[in-house]
Amino acid sequence: MMWRYSLVGAGSLSALVVFCLLIFDQPAVDAAHFRQDQPSLDSAFVRREVSCSGQPSRVAFSLTTTAKRIEYIQPVIDAIVTGQTRPPDVVYVSVGPDVKLPSWLETYSAQDSAAGASSSQKLPLVRVLRQDRDPGPGLKLIGAAREELAAGHRDTLIVYGDDDVVYGKDVVNIHVSRAHCQGEGQQVAWGSRLITAGDPKIPVLEATGTISILSGAVPERAFVIGETADACKFSDDFYLAYTFREAGLDLKLLDECKMDWVQGTMSPRCKERDLEEVRHIGALSSVSVDHRGKANRGGGDWRDQLRRYEMCGKMLVGGQ
Repeated sequence: MMWRYSLVGAGSLSALVVFCLLIFDQPAVDAAHFRQDQPSLDSAFVRREVSCSGQPSRVAFSLTTTAKRIEYIQPVIDAIVTGQTRPPDVVYVSVGPDVKLPSWLETYSAQDSAAGASSSQKLPLVRVLRQDRDPGPGLKLIGAAREELAAGHRDTLIVYGDDDVVYGKDVVNIHVSRAHCQGEGQQVAWGSRLITAGDPKIPVLEATGTISILSGAVPERAFVIGETADACKFSDDFYLAYTFREAGLDLKLLDECKMDWVQGTMSPRCKERDLEEVRHIGALSSVSVDHRGKANRGGGDWRDQLRRYEMCGKMLVGGQ
């Protein structure tokens, strides 16, 4: 899913100078003190504890799709299952209750991952996770996270992305190489596209470039995205970034994959191409919301996307 974002104009230079003066005039404040100024969290939303030692023992790639798009996403699945220099151990495709599986996906998910291959060549298992209800696009993370945690896998690296991007051959391997903690146990979410958005503005990793996080570090609040207003439910990148920030995670860019905003490209190691036949079918960028945060399908553009982020941010700060 591709959107464009406007750049800050030169007229902001004076404001930037004032901002820098204010920053350097203040005493140092550590991250824990900063988080005390944020909206208080219910005890159910505290950060999960997770091991920070070494590389992950298990890697899952996860995405979600819709009834209208699922027929066309085989190139995306193929690139993850058979095209990676470091294949994931499992590929999750999370869908709502009414999504009919195409025959090619039924075949994929029915395969024994070891059939016709040696252990060194074994393909990842493809699992379709059918949900009782559809919580929206945030399912691309929470479907896999719920499954891994239920199985007791708290240190699984979940790499999640969109269903309209054919990813490059090294994208999983690059995420695995960065899957570690920094500092005193601080968790990191890694991604290829990072913007600043919302009201108040926060850093947001975009799943179109893939994002990775350890399963045990996924905040509890991420799992209730389907119960939020449409302004947040259909702004999954923003909502999840907000919950990551609340839980004390650091959001970082993968240098090997980071977006070139001037050229509008990423390294072919990480992204091969957009899946044009899919990206305009029910695109999130076309979803606008009214003053109550209720979604209106169709007719929107990337500006509506940013307005959704702003409304979602206000709702979250206001405790809605």
